[in-house]
Amino acid sequence: MTTLGRPLRHSAAPPPRTPPAGFSVRRAVVTDRWRYVLAVASLLAGALALIALTGVLPATLALLTWWAAALTTVGLAPWQFAPTLRLHTRLALATGSALSLLTLGGTAMTLTLWLPWLLALLTVAGMVAHGIVLTRVRTSWSRRLPARDWLPRRTGWGGVGVKGAPVPIAMALCAAGGVLALALAAGATIIDPPVWGLPLALGWGWIAGLLLCTTALPLATGAREWPLAVAVGALVAVLSLSPTLAYPGPWGQSTNKHVDLAEQIIETGAPVSSVQVYNDWPGMFAASAWVSDLAGAEVGDTARWWIAAVTLLRLPLLRWFFSGLGLSGTAAWWAAAFTTLADAIGSDYFSPQSLGTLLAVAIFALALRRRPGRGGVVLLVVFGCAITVTHQLSPYMVAGGLVVLALLRLVRWWIPLTVLVPALAWTALHADAVRSFLYVSALGDLENFRPPQTVADDTLTRHIAVTTSVIALVVGILLICFLALWSLTRVSRRAVVRRLVLGRATLAEARAWACALVPAVGLVLVAVNPYGQEGIFRAALFAIPWLAALAAVAVRPRMLRRAYQAGVAVVLLATSLLAGHALDVIHQERPADLEAMRIFHSSSPDPDAPRYLLELGTGNLPTIPARMSLAPDVVSRDILGLPVAAGEDPDELAQSLTESLVGYMGGADPAQPAFALWSPTQQAFGELYAVQSAADFAQVRQAFVDSPWWEAEFERDGTVLFRFDTAAWEASEYAW
Repeated sequence: MTTLGRPLRHSAAPPPRTPPAGFSVRRAVVTDRWRYVLAVASLLAGALALIALTGVLPATLALLTWWAAALTTVGLAPWQFAPTLRLHTRLALATGSALSLLTLGGTAMTLTLWLPWLLALLTVAGMVAHGIVLTRVRTSWSRRLPARDWLPRRTGWGGVGVKGAPVPIAMALCAAGGVLALALAAGATIIDPPVWGLPLALGWGWIAGLLLCTTALPLATGAREWPLAVAVGALVAVLSLSPTLAYPGPWGQSTNKHVDLAEQIIETGAPVSSVQVYNDWPGMFAASAWVSDLAGAEVGDTARWWIAAVTLLRLPLLRWFFSGLGLSGTAAWWAAAFTTLADAIGSDYFSPQSLGTLLAVAIFALALRRRPGRGGVVLLVVFGCAITVTHQLSPYMVAGGLVVLALLRLVRWWIPLTVLVPALAWTALHADAVRSFLYVSALGDLENFRPPQTVADDTLTRHIAVTTSVIALVVGILLICFLALWSLTRVSRRAVVRRLVLGRATLAEARAWACALVPAVGLVLVAVNPYGQEGIFRAALFAIPWLAALAAVAVRPRMLRRAYQAGVAVVLLATSLLAGHALDVIHQERPADLEAMRIFHSSSPDPDAPRYLLELGTGNLPTIPARMSLAPDVVSRDILGLPVAAGEDPDELAQSLTESLVGYMGGADPAQPAFALWSPTQQAFGELYAVQSAADFAQVRQAFVDSPWWEAEFERDGTVLFRFDTAAWEASEYAW
């Protein structure tokens, strides 16, 4: 049949397009659904963040909303257009991209012009991108196939995992344990942390909740990885959120110093610390200042939630990293759990090294892709530049690890240059700031591997909590090392080394030996420079993920039964709690100490006016380094030549400290206010480390109360801030 001399063509549906090689319909459906969910969540986060600009939301909620918008609305937007990415890869790329954008963008603004509203423009652009993704998802491969061909089969709870995998029980344990532990933490307000920390303060109910979450790990281990991912996420959430909910202040006495550096950027557009290395490596400070300034919130709120955010954001990055090492989904989540439990070093607080750790994992995960492509190379350079402006030591550890991977032929030979070249260039530009930290005499010195030491008094005994925390940390890392060695022996044969040298080793052998050799890079760098006697901690932090990858292989279901998996997890949980929380009493910032510091810094209307603060004890307090004007000045007793010692006469000590402080100030001047701080934190430090008994330090406080030259300016929760009375001193005989 013809029409106008041409054959009649019946209207018919176009032939289906041919799916690409390796296309999985079921995975495409799951991916499209997650893209849809993430796009909706990103649009909501962006909308709430823009609403927060009007000031209708509380400051803390506005801050959390803007961080969520930066990570999802902005960081996730470009990766939503990649339809084949799995969920953990998509989240990992979003995390790395958002943190790199905030770090590099914030650093660039400190060097030029501080414009925090640029993040709002990026958020609007991200919302547009997510809106486009919502329309494109409907035309994806899965939508072009008949519904009966692409809908997932109903497997039910009992069909998920290996034979007899009790997934419902595992999910119930996660829910019950997580709700119990977080409810107890949220209902507690621990102003004065006890020795042994959070476990003792929250009690056995909180520990039982953690044990329930830990027991769920082996029960959730099966053929599919999502039950184990949920179990690991629940355990990590409880461990990281509990301190944030229970303690009113952030963890780490150095946190306040970093908060002040970020506030300097908000006030002046750039850091103005007297310690030049902080000014030249401002990445983390600029990123947090950017978000906090736009949200109209205090940087201290970011610092309080920082540990929980960093620990949770590290999970998708670790999952992506371990998949690059060839681990299966379940093994990768076990390795992520091992990494979190063994890492009780305490470097995940609000600090540049914690951000550097996230970027380091992102760099290794991206580099381990067999074919990174041009886009991957550009992203490696971006990540490398971000970690370069964030931390001084981290980029060199990462570059050294990439060199080992290149020697094992796991990455291209030029991949290490993407991190090493920016690091060397930035260090060369700011060589004056780091030259004072380099010691030729320390090269190869065994003292480099010794952690910071505290000199104790022979008449006192160090508290058992100090020794227990150290032993627990070492036991946790040694357990990971033992499991890693066990796995390594399974792939180690007589000819393995020869095959590695000749480049004939199998991919599994090369990956296994990479996990064993890369941790040595940190030790090599510590042998070159001790990094303030903290290099050994940085080396351990760098090594734990690699060793955890090998350790996870040793607890596969086919090798050990679930009882052994549960045993390893419980032992690591115990070491994590003891090492991470036994000394909360000296590591947790007290609100009263922070308020005393605020009063001291605001004692003069001129921020550059000289003012002095005398620390009456030993141990770290939330002090702030002087700015470029060298004001304020925090004076320790060691500076005055009167170190803390046991058995001191309190009245004579008060007089000696006052005389020495006046001499240090160059005379008593009403225009130069002086203060003395007595803190329960330093009292606990002296007691724990056998420097000074709690009773002796209490007598020092009473001596300053009775002194005619000091008046209590502020007192709360045991903290006392004394103000020096210049007139009383001038009227005394000691002024002459």
